[in-house]
Amino acid sequence: MSKKANAAIHYDGENYSTSGPKLMGKGSANESFLKAFVKHSDIKDFYCFAHNRKSFDGFGDSANRYLKERKDNKNITFRWIAPDRQHQFSEPGCFYIPAPQIAQYAWTRRAYNQRDYSLCGLTHTISSEGVMGLFEDTIIAPTQEWDAIICTSHVVRKSIANVVDTYSEYMRQRFGGPKFELNIQLPVIPLGVDCEYYKATEDRKKRANALRKELKIAEDAIVFLFVGRLSMHAKAHPTPMYLALEEAAKRTGKKVVLVQSGWFDNDGQKKGFLDGAKTMSPSVMHIIVDGRKPEIRDIIYHACDVFTSLSDNIQETFGLTPLEAMAAGKPVVVTDWNGYRDTVRNGEDGITIPTLAPAPGLSFDLGQRFESRIDNYDHYIGTACQMTSVDVGKCADAYTALINSKDLRNKMGKAGQKRAEQLYDWKHIISSYQELWAELGEIRNSKVNESCKKPQGQPSHPLFNDPFTIFDSYPTAHIKDEDAVCLCGGADEKRFNTIRDLGVNSFCLLISKEDQEAIFRYLQQYDGNTVREIAANFPDEKQSLVKRYLIWFAKVGLVSIGGHNDAQKGQEEQCLEKVSG
Repeated sequence: MSKKANAAIHYDGENYSTSGPKLMGKGSANESFLKAFVKHSDIKDFYCFAHNRKSFDGFGDSANRYLKERKDNKNITFRWIAPDRQHQFSEPGCFYIPAPQIAQYAWTRRAYNQRDYSLCGLTHTISSEGVMGLFEDTIIAPTQEWDAIICTSHVVRKSIANVVDTYSEYMRQRFGGPKFELNIQLPVIPLGVDCEYYKATEDRKKRANALRKELKIAEDAIVFLFVGRLSMHAKAHPTPMYLALEEAAKRTGKKVVLVQSGWFDNDGQKKGFLDGAKTMSPSVMHIIVDGRKPEIRDIIYHACDVFTSLSDNIQETFGLTPLEAMAAGKPVVVTDWNGYRDTVRNGEDGITIPTLAPAPGLSFDLGQRFESRIDNYDHYIGTACQMTSVDVGKCADAYTALINSKDLRNKMGKAGQKRAEQLYDWKHIISSYQELWAELGEIRNSKVNESCKKPQGQPSHPLFNDPFTIFDSYPTAHIKDEDAVCLCGGADEKRFNTIRDLGVNSFCLLISKEDQEAIFRYLQQYDGNTVREIAANFPDEKQSLVKRYLIWFAKVGLVSIGGHNDAQKGQEEQCLEKVSG
């Protein structure tokens, strides 16, 4: 497989940024991916799909910053693929979207040659109604075996299979026949981490120690760290962490500090965290820092002794922060939950804490309440969170062991750092992406069957048909090839230019001024020719356009078509005669 397999990158600045007031994991992962792709892909031509020039320029600005870290950064080109030029995805051979929504682009591709390129999506959160609907769309859409949605963890892949299986069973009951299946690839490729960035340089350690002093943390204190959005219902409920730390502090008699680096959605969340900490772990020193600040993010892992994240939320799919902590050489205590199960080896890189949830089939009412809008999304995931238990006793045991043993902390920290470097560094992950894209290309170029090829004369998407097919009963008549097209009196070049350039007439025209002028010149020369004769004098690909815009010429009073404007003129003259009479 070619290491240099390429893909056009779907880019909008908002989803590739960590600088906004709401630092989201998706933005952090996407920003990190783009930096790694530029640095490690060995690509010379970077293709960007952006909805406007401003977004494309943002892509170029970001990529140029990242190119400074690449050894071979000469003769690099940036190519913009705009929404009206999606057929150009055939040049890189693949279109990468950092989200699961490949279905909408499969419909668009159906208008072209479906074997020209592959589609590749990526999972982040999959629990929302919108994302669940994307998998429903993917079942129905004209996706192909040479398309893929990358699953960041094995549990996400299993969750997608559960969604698809349930929906497919409904489709079988509704329409009969065999169950519908996803015909795309669902490879498991984790998110990556820039291991070099997280290494403990002398400068970084110096600034981390200064931060500890600034936060008034005693030198002999053991500092636990949580990184991420501080949300009890949408990220990780803090109660198990507070209770386990309190128990560990009492058992060991050591000074225990918990630093939570993140941000709150609202004051209610903040009050809940602060009240919970004061009540459930009064023996622990609690510190909250703004994890959105770059100067904090740069050093926070090196200001702690142990990283912990007790995720218990169905919104979580992978979990990047434990990998960042491992890359920084820190031992981790995490729940046996979601993607943490893939990245952290219990007893080697850290300690995983058992979780307990209701058996499948006990909570249909939660889905029903969400579907019926009794509960909104926050209540839906919050209720599921409240029904997920983290083993507080085993967590207290893990915290205690790491508080008591510096050797254990060092051993697990080194093992985790080695694992991150060997498996999760972006240079390995980018290589896996490119291998996947190459594999999709091989499938696309093989004899595997193409599904849902667009029939001639049909729309690529059945819900986005020609509006004049959908609304064909609206007009009095439709233009016909045998209709004669005649210039109206006074329709000279001056009148044409005056009428054409008025704002009331020039909006929403999908025809160039050059083509408009070419049509008008032809009409001047061959007044009275039929629609067919006029269209035949233009290239094949423009003949439909010409027929459409002959009607625009009639709309602005420059021509009559098949007696259309003549009839109106005759009626006006009759009315005038009656009035004068």
